[in-house]
Amino acid sequence: MTMRFHTKSGRCENGNGIKRKIAGKSGFGIGIAAVFVALFILCPYVWEWSHPGFPTDWSAWWAFGTFIVAVVAAVFTYSEYVERKEDYVSQVRPYVQVRLIPERSAVMLEIENIGKTPAKDIKVSRDVEFDELLSPKDGDWEKFVKESLDTLFKDGLAFLAPRQHVRYYVDLADDFYPRMNERRDSLRTIVTVEYVDSHGNRYDEGFPINAADYINAVREKSDSELLEKEVRKVGKELNRSGDAIARAISAKCD
Repeated sequence: MTMRFHTKSGRCENGNGIKRKIAGKSGFGIGIAAVFVALFILCPYVWEWSHPGFPTDWSAWWAFGTFIVAVVAAVFTYSEYVERKEDYVSQVRPYVQVRLIPERSAVMLEIENIGKTPAKDIKVSRDVEFDELLSPKDGDWEKFVKESLDTLFKDGLAFLAPRQHVRYYVDLADDFYPRMNERRDSLRTIVTVEYVDSHGNRYDEGFPINAADYINAVREKSDSELLEKEVRKVGKELNRSGDAIARAISAKCD
């Protein structure tokens, strides 16, 4: 996956990473401060040695040193504040991903926000190779799929809450997999998503889709397919119960 961030920082680190970074910056700051203190103390003596007859005005010198220390402390404090803010934003930002979902009967394009905050104004685009994923047939089903995807690529999505996803049909599994097998070494496409977070920061990320990745994919059973299986199972049990009741009634009548 290629990711490009239009915020000041696109980095996302865990708590330990942030602590190590802060500790490293603190050590560097202490080293710089030690060098500065040494130079600050030595400079007046160097001045007096190189300019005899011009003694150091120590009160003015210490006042100047106090001012410099205050400026340096303010710079370090602001730098740490900005770093912490960027790390926080990177951890709670939205992350919209795109992937193909292979199911038993169909292949679907899923767009999901796996981040911790909502994504807004989501625009989805694809390169020219994407259309090669779609069936070349022109039946009612294929027209429905193409019109649905065209609407997605034209209008996008207004909003995706955290952990919310939407799915669009790409093709029937029986047609999709043989076609992908023929193009396994050549068909590579990228779907790009652009979106903004609640603070107006913009993101755009590209998700590559390679035909070879889906040749031997294990097709998950969707919730609807699992429900269909359970309904059929219950139906068979009801049929068996009905037959048993009918036989019992028939035997009693005889």
